[in-house]
Amino acid sequence: GDKLNILDTSMGFGSRMSSVLLNGHNYCGFDPNKELYGKLKEYYNFLRENSVIEEKQKCGMYCQGSEIHRPELDNMFDISFTSPPYFNLEKYSDDSSESTKHYNNYELWIEYFVKPTIENTYRYLKTNGYAMINIKNLTRGKKEPLFDDWFRLFQEHDGFELVEIFE
Repeated sequence: GDKLNILDTSMGFGSRMSSVLLNGHNYCGFDPNKELYGKLKEYYNFLRENSVIEEKQKCGMYCQGSEIHRPELDNMFDISFTSPPYFNLEKYSDDSSESTKHYNNYELWIEYFVKPTIENTYRYLKTNGYAMINIKNLTRGKKEPLFDDWFRLFQEHDGFELVEIFE
């Protein structure tokens, strides 16, 4: 079948990148963690050099947060599939680029990380593209309504339409 262009606004440890590339599709991901970015680049090069993935498959990686707009990616993707950071539930690294370092309270993080990420996702998707997100409300510590907030912001965005929620 046709190759899909798949966007991941939070690369994390590369599991989505692996599944996309190993299934023959094109991948593009964002992550501000420099160490992780370097490892994922090495992994991608390993896949290419050992012919695990096709020469013509594309894999773009941006060592930056998804809240920063990259106009060259507008209208390029069929699907966005991601599992965003859970505000401060998990400490990903001591990297100063981590989203919660920039926006160290929940409201600022929603305003300056989540909202622009959703807007950029919309810009990057082709017409009739799909945005899929793996997120849940936090139930321990300070109970941040992550799912509720992401869901509300997607709903409020002109252009997104809910298809289905899986639990």
